[in-house]
Amino acid sequence: MARTRKSKARKPAKRSAPSLHDKRFPGESTPYREARNALLRSETELRRGIERVATARRKLPLGGPVPVD
Repeated sequence: MARTRKSKARKPAKRSAPSLHDKRFPGESTPYREARNALLRSETELRRGIERVATARRKLPLGGPVPVD
């Protein structure tokens, strides 16, 4: 008969600040998580802004004929 290892139940990691996603860095502090969340929100806002500009660019009417290079 094979021996089975008894595993100790792990305690869940302490949550210092709410996260915008489920990935956490080992040992991260509350100020780090807050700064990281602020950065993630800024990056999301930037991507949305870039997409708004791209959408507006695609809606531009065609320009005139291109002169000879």
